[in-house]
Amino acid sequence: MANPGLSRRILGLPTWIWVLLPFPMTALTVCLGRFFPPAKISEPSERAEIMSNLVLIARDGNSYRFLTLQESKGVAPLWAVGVAVRETFQVEWSVKKFIPSLIHCSSHWAYTLTSNRFDEGWQNDKTQPFSLPDKTLLSLRPAIVAELNKRDSTHKGDRLEALLNDGLHESSYWCLQNIVVVLTWISIGMAAIAISMMLANRQSSDPIEH
Repeated sequence: MANPGLSRRILGLPTWIWVLLPFPMTALTVCLGRFFPPAKISEPSERAEIMSNLVLIARDGNSYRFLTLQESKGVAPLWAVGVAVRETFQVEWSVKKFIPSLIHCSSHWAYTLTSNRFDEGWQNDKTQPFSLPDKTLLSLRPAIVAELNKRDSTHKGDRLEALLNDGLHESSYWCLQNIVVVLTWISIGMAAIAISMMLANRQSSDPIEH
């Protein structure tokens, strides 16, 4: 005789469907976690905000001086200061005892000073480099920080210093894949409820011996 518990329903679905549902849900979660990783976390806007004011550098004898865009007309060679970024993106995820964990994404952005020629006709200049040497930019770093602080009341120079020293870090559990993970958890809980209902129904239907 068929188990009468199989005919019972939970939320409109037979109990046996709830018992089997965690298996395809877990398989789907594994496929998403391994073959369809979450999208990278977007870089914060800090770098763009700090460098919104163009910082231009020109030679001044054996040293360098800072110019605004208006002051730079006709000056050559001329370099624009920028900030290069190197991103490290990580995804942490596992399945233990048939139960998948939430997918955790983290990104770290490391920053370095960079520069490129900004004057007109620089392509024809074979004597000056397209970018200032890293050693030169490192020596100019305190002056660049001071220049940005002088130009803006929000202390963009200090923010640049922190950006170069520490970089930025962001982490998040928010991704579409985690919606499937949560649904898998729910299916496992519903399966446990369905199994308990089936066992209880079977016990109540067993004949009582005298």
